[in-house]
Amino acid sequence: MAVSPSWTALLLAPLLGACAAPAQTPSGEIRVLVTSASELHSVVLAAAGHDRRVAPASPPLILTDLARHPHGNRLYAVTATDLYRLDPENGQTVHVGPLGTSDMQALAFDPQGQLYGGSDAGVLYRIDTESAKATAINPQGLAERMIGDLAFAPDGTLYATLAARLSDRLVTLDPASGQATHIGLTGVIGIGGLTFRNEKLYGITTSGELLTLERRSGEARPLRRTPLVSVSGME
Repeated sequence: MAVSPSWTALLLAPLLGACAAPAQTPSGEIRVLVTSASELHSVVLAAAGHDRRVAPASPPLILTDLARHPHGNRLYAVTATDLYRLDPENGQTVHVGPLGTSDMQALAFDPQGQLYGGSDAGVLYRIDTESAKATAINPQGLAERMIGDLAFAPDGTLYATLAARLSDRLVTLDPASGQATHIGLTGVIGIGGLTFRNEKLYGITTSGELLTLERRSGEARPLRRTPLVSVSGME
């Protein structure tokens, strides 16, 4: 699911299948896929862990975020302008179609399997996974216009980070109207990825700092510094 100031993101290759499921591994690690500096990485959501590179920088497909369907393990990705489907078994990409946008930055599925996107202009979209058509929910955008990333909680609440001057802001968004409800400042700038695992909200900054976020206050608490740079998304 995110924004990267440098618009640097993923160049996919068939090695994607090596990290097909964002589930707990036999060793007990919980891993997610993260796009960073034109590569795909498998990141451990813990205070310590061995992150690994999954895909090299080829072929040249620039992505801004990833999202996995809650049913069936289907993986999707966006560039600023287009939607792609990714085969988690062999890493092949299928171009679904143009979104009709020029600045898509964030991607997330709700628990029922509806895909949503967020733009650099603060617009929330509902996205058709068959046609790639993106329908604006709040065409006017948000006051704090840059959506860093989106993530649905298991109960269906949609969380988002918005870029502010001194600190990113954690909000909830109404999926029907796009209206934002302020939770609080995170104390961190440049959160480029959000994800939920086991009821816990995780984030990662564009500079590779792994975080947990307090859902009631918005406060970000550092877990560790990963070796990643120019992070643009987290599934």
